[in-house]
Amino acid sequence: MLEIRKLDSNSVFSNTKIKEKNISKDEFQASLNEIKKEQEKDNKSFLTNEDLDLSKIKSDFSAYAFQKLQADQQKENEKTIIDKLFSIIDKNNGIK
Repeated sequence: MLEIRKLDSNSVFSNTKIKEKNISKDEFQASLNEIKKEQEKDNKSFLTNEDLDLSKIKSDFSAYAFQKLQADQQKENEKTIIDKLFSIIDKNNGIK
């Protein structure tokens, strides 16, 4: 069992040297402003993409949508033809 004495643990912290750096108010404010400018620059570069060509994307999407429409229409036509075929088969089986 580990027993921690209050006096021993406090003495460890009191003997530890903390690095201190004296910075003037102006230097600190300048550092903050520099960091803020870097963050704004990163945000702007992240949000703006000059290589993005919306007209190409629009034409690609139009071609995709047209192909999808044709494929869906073809599936619908096939379904209609198969339904008619089965109804004719059912009629003929009922006659016999």
